[in-house]
Amino acid sequence: MSMKIPATINPYGWKARIGLIVPSTNTVNEPEFWALAPKGVTVHTARVLATGPSDRDAFVRMEQALDLATEQLATAEVDIVAYGCTTGSIVCPLATLVRTMTAKAGVPALTTAAARSAWRRSQGAKAGEKVKDYPQLSIRVPMEMKARLNALSAVTGLAQWRVIVEAIDCFVSDLPPNDRELVDGLSERLLRAAG
Repeated sequence: MSMKIPATINPYGWKARIGLIVPSTNTVNEPEFWALAPKGVTVHTARVLATGPSDRDAFVRMEQALDLATEQLATAEVDIVAYGCTTGSIVCPLATLVRTMTAKAGVPALTTAAARSAWRRSQGAKAGEKVKDYPQLSIRVPMEMKARLNALSAVTGLAQWRVIVEAIDCFVSDLPPNDRELVDGLSERLLRAAG
């Protein structure tokens, strides 16, 4: 049974309370969540014991400890629960993880692996598409353009490669029709030659 703290006397977490479950060895998620949390949002962390080699058995043990960690966060009356273990949320059945956390906390739940997949889809990635499968492009640009690319990526939430692709598409669409036709034809020939 949780002890309720009336919102009127709780100056923190008035916008939202995020419940975060991390492996006991993780020292990154908490500082990053706190650094990114806007005013009025608090982060409450529970840990699942991570011991031994990072193998399937270790991730299954952490999954088994999820019940207790989620129950602990439920007593803090969090608004959402996030399982901050990417490999664990890939190795263990995703639906089971989310179902367990949602049932125990009574709030929506998500995992880093599912969030990553949703983000990739929002960026236009197709099923099975991997950026690592794309050809590597190495270019030199002035420092201010690299800074601008980083800033555009941060502000828009788009991956840097996506910003570059969108910029090229925008540039091509602004070309006169004859130039666009030439670019399209040359691109097709280069693709055929490379394939």
